[in-house]
Amino acid sequence: MSMSPLRSHRSATASALCAFIFVSAGLRAYGQQLETETEPVFVYGREWAETVAQTELSGEELTGPDKIARALERVPNATLNAAGANSFEDVYSIRGLGNTPNFSKQAITLYVDGVPSSSTYANFSDLGELEQVTIFRGPQGDFFGKNSEAGVVEMRTTVPGATPLGSASATAGSYDFSGVQMLAADPVAADKAFAKFEAGYLRRDGFLENTLLGTRPDFQEHLFARISLRLAPAKDWEINFSAEIHEARDGVQRFVPLFAPDPFRVAFDFDGRTNIQGNVEALSVSHTLDIGRLTFITSHRDWNLDPYEADFDYSRAPIVRGKFELGQEQFAQEIRLESTEREGPWWYRLGVFADRVLSDGSEVFAFPGFKKEIAFEDAESEFAIFGRATWRLSHGFEVTGGMRLAYDAESIARTRRVSFSPEASFDSRRSEWNLQPRIAFAYHLSRDVTAYFNSTYGYKTGGFSFLETDPRLASFKRERVWSNELGLRGACLDRRVEVRCAAFVNRVEDYQVERPAVGPDITVFNAPRVLSWGGEMEISVKPVPGLRARAALGYIRSEFREYDDPFTGVSYRGKRTPFSPELTATLETRYSFRGAFAQVELIASGETFYDEANTEAMREGPHAQFNARVGYERGRFAVSAFCDNAGDARYFTQKIAYAGVGTPAAPRTFGAMLTLKL
Repeated sequence: MSMSPLRSHRSATASALCAFIFVSAGLRAYGQQLETETEPVFVYGREWAETVAQTELSGEELTGPDKIARALERVPNATLNAAGANSFEDVYSIRGLGNTPNFSKQAITLYVDGVPSSSTYANFSDLGELEQVTIFRGPQGDFFGKNSEAGVVEMRTTVPGATPLGSASATAGSYDFSGVQMLAADPVAADKAFAKFEAGYLRRDGFLENTLLGTRPDFQEHLFARISLRLAPAKDWEINFSAEIHEARDGVQRFVPLFAPDPFRVAFDFDGRTNIQGNVEALSVSHTLDIGRLTFITSHRDWNLDPYEADFDYSRAPIVRGKFELGQEQFAQEIRLESTEREGPWWYRLGVFADRVLSDGSEVFAFPGFKKEIAFEDAESEFAIFGRATWRLSHGFEVTGGMRLAYDAESIARTRRVSFSPEASFDSRRSEWNLQPRIAFAYHLSRDVTAYFNSTYGYKTGGFSFLETDPRLASFKRERVWSNELGLRGACLDRRVEVRCAAFVNRVEDYQVERPAVGPDITVFNAPRVLSWGGEMEISVKPVPGLRARAALGYIRSEFREYDDPFTGVSYRGKRTPFSPELTATLETRYSFRGAFAQVELIASGETFYDEANTEAMREGPHAQFNARVGYERGRFAVSAFCDNAGDARYFTQKIAYAGVGTPAAPRTFGAMLTLKL
């Protein structure tokens, strides 16, 4: 089917880039005529009460090209099961709640400078320089406009301000890796307008060796650029505009047969490719009133996978070829009113959110004498009102209440042509109302120690599987979770030691499980009941100047309490849910002295299953990875050397049960980086 409706906005993005350049030049020329005023500071984000589990990371802690993965692996009970094709078919999970590889809605929502993600597979991994990342655990639909069942990853990029900023870096490493990144931010009109431009490019050879064709099929080549314009026309006003483009011309997705003697040596008769293009535009307007700050955020996202081609028999025989074309476009509007007084008895955020997500695509699956073609169009709308408020009582007590009321509607039109069968098609619609309440209590034992209890409801909407012909199997119901958490946060020794610990219980109804239906179709079924419980601890220590250590440990037991196989009737009661490692652990230490620094980190994960039956073939045992970085930085100059997966640990980051394939973790890589700050 035609994908042109989802590609038409690329020219609009180019026009926006040109307009930005002309507007910036005009403002700079006019800036000398403007009077200098104190620059207002509006920061998109939150400073919230202690009743929500959250982890804050500075941008300096997140190195490497995939900062989303770097952030999640530092959080207890958070995982990113990478499929080796950017975010396509990745599974993001927090406390046992996540998306499925293909069809379910996202469980973790990403916010980048106020712009929400539309689905997990459409996330962009190239983010540029980040100032801060905050990971919220548990349902957050009463605090953010876009729904989130498992949590939110809120990212804030570098904000252009009165101080000029500039940097350029170059990286080279193993597997012929090379990358460059630059950032320039500068006032263009004295204390009234500020601009930023950043861009990055990287390429590397493939980790896989195709012995049949003598190629490295999973190579990568990425290009990214973003422009931002920040206006402060008056003391109580701020306007931000941004536009960014993404281009990934990669090789094949890194799926290999699970039982190959060497997971990095394959024999495919066809290498395949994965091309992704996308763009994001956003406009936010903030105005400070007597009652709080009012913010309007309008955004547009466009993502296209065109094409995805692969050897679906994963062998040297020319048997099965597959091709996908997939696109998604999102229009979103969020309005917030939040208090700015941090010391008063009340703290609140109220908001309205609406978005429209349009998806379409096609799939061709063929082998000698057989061909299957599928085309679909899907439209989803979401409208919600949300709010959270904290009432600070006397004697250190706080009470927090929250609520979200949302309406979701979705429609799908699908056709399927299969050899030796008549054409099949269906149109279907679904809609649902959801109510998400929250109640939480906090008690400040001292200025630096807080205990809290949090109880909230969350949900992940139902939907459709476009790879299922039978309308009775193509739709699935919403997933609902009742989450309860008891936690303690504290600091001592002038905040040189910070500790966070929590215990939680999640009761999940209609848990969404993706699996084959009538071959070769795939769909999602609902398991009536799942129970997950566990605990987590985070410790940050700065014992002496120049030394910093951070540790995170998480344990979870997430299992089916009621679920029978929809085809065989076999009970999976007591089986572990997929994509939920039993244990996660991170230990990071950094020491710096007179400009020299050394950093080591350990990232470990416990036993994980990738199917609901917990078969041995779909089990990944405990594993750990060591990373190290050393360097020297002084003034505007920095040089460093790094080694990731220093022990060359071999394990799979994802397995697909019905295909018998998985994604091997990246092997040992090493390189060096040079950075200049202007």
